[in-house]
Amino acid sequence: SMNSREFRLRRLLSTIEKNYQLIIMDASPSIGLLNLNAILASNDLIIPVLADFLSYHGLKILFETLSTIEEDFSFVFENIYIFLNRYNESHRICRRSKKALETHYSKYLLETVIRQDTTIAEATSQGTPIFLFAQSSKGAVDIQSLIDEIFGWKGANDAG
Repeated sequence: SMNSREFRLRRLLSTIEKNYQLIIMDASPSIGLLNLNAILASNDLIIPVLADFLSYHGLKILFETLSTIEEDFSFVFENIYIFLNRYNESHRICRRSKKALETHYSKYLLETVIRQDTTIAEATSQGTPIFLFAQSSKGAVDIQSLIDEIFGWKGANDAG
């Protein structure tokens, strides 16, 4: 039921959500009570994935977990988005992982990839948003493209 402890965050956010256009929560890639609360308080999931075998395997496990959550809590996400993060086209493993994602997760996979870019790590280490740190960097350009693509999809889905 919505009164259970798994829905505490959803209940709390429902009291303030009218004051915001968008609420973004960042969660670690593990499923504990805190992350379960974050998942059940979300309409959409945005899943960053590294282009490697372990991340691909982790994504498979995540989707199995999400399926269980949907069944156990009668819960359905409006949208699930996957994007490749720290992508390097020159690495064969990246290209192979991208192809596997396109084959098995095309329904969720965004076209935008965040290319490998040290300026993102540098900005993060200084606690500065990438758009203030290096506005014209590959990382900033890719993140803006990702934002535009997600809101383009949401706009199209919300209109339909």
